[in-house]
Amino acid sequence: MLREKGTISVWFTKQLKDDEISYCRSRGVEPIVHPLIEVTIRLAGDLLQELSKAEAPQALLFTSKNAVDAYLACKVKQPNLFENIPVFSVGHQTALRLEENKIMSEWPGKAENGASVAELIAEKLKTPARILHLCSSIKRNETGEILRSYGHIYVPVTAYETIINKKATIPREQFAAAVFFSPSAVSALNYSGMKIPESAKICAIGETTASALRDAGYENPLICEQASLEGVIELLESIAGYH
Repeated sequence: MLREKGTISVWFTKQLKDDEISYCRSRGVEPIVHPLIEVTIRLAGDLLQELSKAEAPQALLFTSKNAVDAYLACKVKQPNLFENIPVFSVGHQTALRLEENKIMSEWPGKAENGASVAELIAEKLKTPARILHLCSSIKRNETGEILRSYGHIYVPVTAYETIINKKATIPREQFAAAVFFSPSAVSALNYSGMKIPESAKICAIGETTASALRDAGYENPLICEQASLEGVIELLESIAGYH
């Protein structure tokens, strides 16, 4: 059984904040926080210097909240940075973080991955444009490949560093499910050479992460309908058979 005595133990492969841990527990999930990667947002001055040297983009692309936070830190120093151009995003939480700061973006809804947002950009921008993608130091290639195939100029800029723990281990505690939030976390698991027990459910925050899990040999990862902690909890509830 996934659920026992009203609570399930779940391995979260990324760091959770205190309020996120409290939220999980309020929904009957006991999080085992055992990160496989470390994320460090670039210093605003360093990133802003690189952005200032770049040719002005015709559109911005954000694929994570970390990238949004890095951009917002730059805007504190230069409030008019890249204003009045289209903004695209991947994931409800990314779009929400932008909206909270009065930046409206277009995003592809449930198909939350780099390929789907690239197709959306190609649909919305009919003429070749320079697309600046604020991204992780580790990223997949499909977004740039698709945009270039439509004649766009794809400019990735590292907004935050993702460091893979090559000595990562699986938690010693028993867990009923494991949740992966990025392909980088899957890569860290691969480096470790360890396998998740067959008894555990494998969950992915989105299709891109699910694809990485399939490549790693986990054939049928469960995918959140919404790329957020709330979406993770709803997925866990659905497979546990309770609400």
